[in-house]
Amino acid sequence: MTLLKGLEINNFKGFSEVKNKIEFAIPNGSLGSGITFIVGPNNSGKTTVFEALMKALSGNAQFYESDFHKFKSPKIVISQVEGEHNEDVILTKAERGSSVQVSGKLELSNHDFTFLEAFRHWDDRFGGEFDFNNLNHSHLTRYRPRTFQKAEGIGDVLSHLTTSEDARLKFDSLLKILMPEFETWEVVQTDADNPREVMYTTTNGIRHRVKYLGSGTNNLFYVALKLSQVPEGSIFLFDEPENSLHPQVQKKLFEILLDMSKTSQIILCTHSPYFIDWKSFQNGAKLVRLIKSSDGVCEVYQLEDIQQYERVMNASSDIQKPQQLDLVAKELFFSKGVVFLEGAEDKSVFSQYFLQNVNEPIYFDFFGYGVGGADNMEAYLQMAVDLNIKAAVILDADRVDLCKELKRKFPECLIKTIEADDISRDKNGTPGLVTYSNGEVAVREEYRKGFEALVQKIVDYFKV
Repeated sequence: MTLLKGLEINNFKGFSEVKNKIEFAIPNGSLGSGITFIVGPNNSGKTTVFEALMKALSGNAQFYESDFHKFKSPKIVISQVEGEHNEDVILTKAERGSSVQVSGKLELSNHDFTFLEAFRHWDDRFGGEFDFNNLNHSHLTRYRPRTFQKAEGIGDVLSHLTTSEDARLKFDSLLKILMPEFETWEVVQTDADNPREVMYTTTNGIRHRVKYLGSGTNNLFYVALKLSQVPEGSIFLFDEPENSLHPQVQKKLFEILLDMSKTSQIILCTHSPYFIDWKSFQNGAKLVRLIKSSDGVCEVYQLEDIQQYERVMNASSDIQKPQQLDLVAKELFFSKGVVFLEGAEDKSVFSQYFLQNVNEPIYFDFFGYGVGGADNMEAYLQMAVDLNIKAAVILDADRVDLCKELKRKFPECLIKTIEADDISRDKNGTPGLVTYSNGEVAVREEYRKGFEALVQKIVDYFKV
């Protein structure tokens, strides 16, 4: 089965002709290996990436006036991993009209890809014709270029499940993982005005009308239904899986996706750190960060050579520092700006000082619980630079040589030292930068002016 190797988006909506290429992860049998994580702030182009893919995959696309970037004709290029033709597929606007001209052959059938949109509207009405065997492609063929089609007739799809023991078992198993309180479901006849609807029963025997429950439960039925129909070894596009889901459910859903990605290619857009996994990068996963430049152009930044960040990735296996790359650390990928500090105490001191003393907006985050030592700083800084995350580094005074080296390698970053050899007390017992009293941080008088100036430099650096 053919998978996608890369995507190039030229002059399509917010994308121009530079910084417009995405390389996709290819499943290799390892956990997480087939996932491409796409992150970025709102309005940075994540939805446009899916629209570009859908125009190519659906096979019936058109380019509209609103698709053009600064009146230039769009071009979308998809490269394939393998296949009989093994060539790029290029979509351009035909000379006349709005239809798309395709060069090359995309070796994918309707069942080779599935798309799960961000807006998963629950509508369990019945009575329409629904091709259950073609469920994977059903929403794709109804794809609209400006908005993604809402779910329609999901009740009919669930009715078909009742006729297939294997299909229902797979759906029920997924739903049970996501909703441990779930016991069973059925399509029932209620009254003449609403002849059929979906109801489910919990483990305590209480029955519920699905459509009257919250968006989270509706969402889980929809997600489980779609996941149960993703063929092994296929392509799965998943937009904002976290929508309306409790963090514990997000973690369960991500575990399912990690397992699927051993054999299937998953392209996932997310705003949630629960859907990022450090270890997956070591297994082959890719991370793409999209931003919108000051002149309104969508730009692609990607972690390329994972070996550059080996010190970072290895921290995920450090049994003595389980917090090193935890949920808080993963917020790095969603930050506009980040300050890297040596250790957890440094992070606590700086965070508390800023909270107590800085009375103006700040436009950055302090990374995790520190980087686990100054010697790890370069790998973290390289990662931030590669993803175009504005970054600053603060070191102890005894690491002045490292400070000079990092300034040489990363001239675009703010790299400074505090005036003391340690944040509180060095290994020889010499007092450091601050003292603690009644839960508050106090900078020693001999360092106060210098530290206040450093704090202001940090604030001003991220304002620009």
